Amino acid sequence: MARSSIKSHTTAILEGIIAQAKSLGPLTNPTLIGELRELLIADLFKRFLVQDLGIGTGQIINQKEELSNQIDIVIYDKRILPPFLQSQHLGLYPAEAVIAVIEVKSQLTKKDIIEASSKNNRLLFEIYSPEASIYDDLHNFRPLTSIVGFYDKLNFKYENTPENRKTIREWILKNVPNLWAICLMGTFSWLHVMKPEGVVHLRPEYLENTKAYLAILLDNIRTSAQRRFLFLLQRPHIDWFSIYLRERDYDGLYSRVHS
Repeated sequence: MARSSIKSHTTAILEGIIAQAKSLGPLTNPTLIGELRELLIADLFKRFLVQDLGIGTGQIINQKEELSNQIDIVIYDKRILPPFLQSQHLGLYPAEAVIAVIEVKSQLTKKDIIEASSKNNRLLFEIYSPEASIYDDLHNFRPLTSIVGFYDKLNFKYENTPENRKTIREWILKNVPNLWAICLMGTFSWLHVMKPEGVVHLRPEYLENTKAYLAILLDNIRTSAQRRFLFLLQRPHIDWFSIYLRERDYDGLYSRVHS
C-alpha cells in the first residue's frame, strides 16, 4: 500500500531533526549544543500543537510560590493562564496551565533517565501536591513527563524482538517511576500507555519508534489539556490572577475556599 504524503513528510521532518542535532557534534561548547538541541525538539512539537497550546522553557510555579527545577521544554494551555515573566521562549509557568514537560539530552544514559525521574518526583508530588492548590483535586492533572536523547549511551539491544522489548521495559519499571515517556531519537521509545508496564517501540522502518513517541505524546497532551480545561470550567469561580498577583495570605485564602 502506498504511503500517504503526511506519513512521508513526518518521516522527513524527523530525519531532518535527527540529522541537524547530530551535525552539532563538532561544536565545543556543550551548553550551546544542549540549548540548540532543545530548540530542535521544541520546534518539532510546535509544528503539531494546536493554537490553544504554547511551548517554552523555564520553571513551573504553584499557588504557594514554590518553584520547580529548570525545565527544558514546557507545554502549557494558553486558555487557563499565561506564562508569567516570559521573555522570548523563557518563562515562569503557573502549575494549573502546564500539560507536559520534556527534558532533552544530547547523550542519553541510564543515569540521565534515573536522574530525570528523580527530579520529577519533586515536580509531581510537591509542586502538584494537594496542599499547593486551592483545588485539592488538581493533583489528579499532573503534567506528562518525558525525556528525549539523540546519542545512545544506554547499551540496550534494539533489534525488534520480544526479548529486547521485555528487557527495556523491565529496566524502566524497576528504575524509572516518574517518567511517562522516553525516546532515543531514531532508535527506540517507551510510553506508559495501554498496559501498566507501558509499551516499547523498536521498529526502525520509517522511524516508527520515534513517530510512536511523538504521536502518542501529542495525542495525550491534547486529551489532557481538554480534560484539565473542562475540569476547571466546572469549578466555582476562583480569582486565579489574584492568587498569583495580589499580596494576599495564601493560607487564609485556602482556608476560606475550603471552609
